Amino acid sequence: MDSEARSASATTVTDCILLKIEQEHFYDVIATNTDILKGIMRTLCKRLREQDRITIEMKNCFRSIRRMSSTLHNVFAWPFTLHFRRLCMIMMRIEKF
Repeated sequence: MDSEARSASATTVTDCILLKIEQEHFYDVIATNTDILKGIMRTLCKRLREQDRITIEMKNCFRSIRRMSSTLHNVFAWPFTLHFRRLCMIMMRIEKF
């Protein structure tokens, strides 16, 4: 539909004969046959909705990961800091000897 490379591939179940339609001829076909144009638009809308759904789902996953990361940091940071301080104090005592 545009001059960019295809963004999808196709696999057939049986042997097929395929025809290549140049861009200008394709535009002529969809200009004169609105059913083909409607089918293409339905497919594009369906793909766009699916991509939107995936994008929203990914954003929600990233938010959950950030919340969990923050929670884990809060849970483990204080005990780790406490243990690190104790270790430093022990090391300082050892060095005094």
